[in-house]
Amino acid sequence: MRDRTECWEFRGDYFYVLSTCTGTPSAWHFELSEARPAPVDWPASEHLPGIAAVTVLAFDPDEEKPPSVCFDGEQEVPFEVLCRFTTYLWDALRKPEPDGAT
Repeated sequence: MRDRTECWEFRGDYFYVLSTCTGTPSAWHFELSEARPAPVDWPASEHLPGIAAVTVLAFDPDEEKPPSVCFDGEQEVPFEVLCRFTTYLWDALRKPEPDGAT
């Protein structure tokens, strides 16, 4: 898995997902935030990440460390967006079986 960003639209609001390796391939940091508009002269994107509403730190299963989740108590995230975020996490973190099954 490599560093990724995605911007999702939900009922007129935009949400930003940021995933990054924390320095070792066995630990990943994920953030879900309400997106904020990029400056007009920003070359690549219409939106940038805002303050993280949900943060997840996940480790490779071989590390035998449980993932941790932190919620910003000041922000609300629509349930549908949270479900999409958990699906994103599942897809990003699951390891394919050796025979190619998932």
